[in-house]
Amino acid sequence: MVAVGVVVALSGCWPLRGKPKTAPSAVLSNSPRTVDSLWQVGQRAFNTGNWNQANQVFTRLGTAMPVADRRIARLNFYKGEIELALGNELDAVRQFRRLSDEAPDDSLAPDALLRAGDAYAALWKRPELDPTYGQTSLGVYQEVQSRYPNIDWFSHDAGHLLEMMFGWKANPHFGPFHVLSFVLIGGGF
Repeated sequence: MVAVGVVVALSGCWPLRGKPKTAPSAVLSNSPRTVDSLWQVGQRAFNTGNWNQANQVFTRLGTAMPVADRRIARLNFYKGEIELALGNELDAVRQFRRLSDEAPDDSLAPDALLRAGDAYAALWKRPELDPTYGQTSLGVYQEVQSRYPNIDWFSHDAGHLLEMMFGWKANPHFGPFHVLSFVLIGGGF
């Protein structure tokens, strides 16, 4: 009997010890107010270039947002941009493809697919050794053209596409199409 009393006392079940303390819940509330608050924090971190904080907030939001929330596509786009900024090109491709495949009619879908191509192009470091990422990038760019034929070829992102299609392997902001666009804008066209 004494042995049973010692075991009960040591296990924390002794009636005089009071209620056991519970750890605070780590579950995030799915209330619209909480989601909106986190969304603002994530956007602020994203806009200031605080990629790690933005990544943490948007990852938490991914599990807290209702499936029908209209910001899910933008969330995937932000997560793709964050992964690209952090140098995780393949994770960025996964986020961008998720948006373009799961919400192909969303206004961000063409941009997401284009950014997936950009992420593959960023992986194309030494084309003479392995052209796989470059070929994949070109395939994604061709997919953009076939899935979204009404793309604005005079937009900034389309300039990246043209640079890639014509074989410019350096920073596209210094490529012939960007330079030409600056000259034409400066000339009043």
